Amino acid sequence: MIRRILVAFDGSPSSEAALSIAGSLAGLTDAELIGLFVEDQSRFMHISLGAAVLQNAVGEPMIPMPLPPEDLIAAEEEVEEESKALYELFQDRCQTAKVRGRFLSLHGIPEEVIS
Repeated sequence: MIRRILVAFDGSPSSEAALSIAGSLAGLTDAELIGLFVEDQSRFMHISLGAAVLQNAVGEPMIPMPLPPEDLIAAEEEVEEESKALYELFQDRCQTAKVRGRFLSLHGIPEEVIS
């Protein structure tokens, strides 16, 4: 018996399709639908062009630096707004599919968090 269905959701067309399929399956099995949005931590970092060239020339891995405070605040606000919009869209899709839903927003590297 399926109790929960986890679907990664970022608002892209492919995640919309996955959410639609997961919603249908949740409706058929009376499972809880869990939407997962991963706030990509790379959006809060940057690599300067000079550092990238130097690190590439010597073969060292590139080490990103945190954004300056004012840019970091703007990036955090942007991600928070995106997360709220995705939450509302997810809730709307759950109501349309008549399924129980829960939305999670986590911070990290999407490929690592989802797998």
